[in-house]
Parts: sequence; C-alpha cells; structure tokens
Amino acid sequence: MKVLDLHSQVRSQIMKLSVVMPIYNERNTLRSVIERVLSVPLEIEMLCVDDGSGDGSREMLADLQTEHPNLRMFLQPCNMGKGAALRRGIQEARVSLAADPIACCTSGTR
Repeated sequence: MKVLDLHSQVRSQIMKLSVVMPIYNERNTLRSVIERVLSVPLEIEMLCVDDGSGDGSREMLADLQTEHPNLRMFLQPCNMGKGAALRRGIQEARVSLAADPIACCTSGTR
C-alpha cells in the first residue's frame, strides 16, 4: 500500500507531457499509434492536428477523442503542411512551456 501511495505521489509530481501529432491521411495507422502513445504511463495530453485529410482520418479522430479524454483534436481548414500543423498543436497545448515538455511525432510508420 505505501509503495503504491508513494508511486502515485511521485507520479503526480512528474512533469506532464504534451504530444503533438500532425495527421494527414493516416487512417490505416492512426488508432494503433495513438493507443501506443497513450499507453505510456505518464500524464499525457495528446494533440492531434488533422491537416486536411480526405481518407476518413478526421472521423476516426472524432471516435478516438470520445474514447480517450486526454486526446484533443484540431482540424486545419485545408492541407497547410506539417509545420503549420505542428505550430497549431504547440499553440493549443495546455502545459506550461517553461515547466513541461512538448513532444512532436508523426503518425506514419516510416
């Protein structure tokens, strides 16, 4: 019991991590990548920025958002490029940039 309590206290004091994931036509890999990232035992804020996908990625993101409350979805009005999607995600992050890290990753398997 005491070990679990200590672990919970330490974990709550550990930094929060924001993960920004730009997405463009990633329907085939999207679910597995998001679930893999969210399975890491850290407090994660996942920011997925869809950059104008036309393959159903947006709809899948909406479904995943209802399953994972720490996933936030943002939609670009059209394909504006990976850099624009990353900037949008960083701007939307709720963590303090001075205290907590932001990780950027791509959803593709390449």
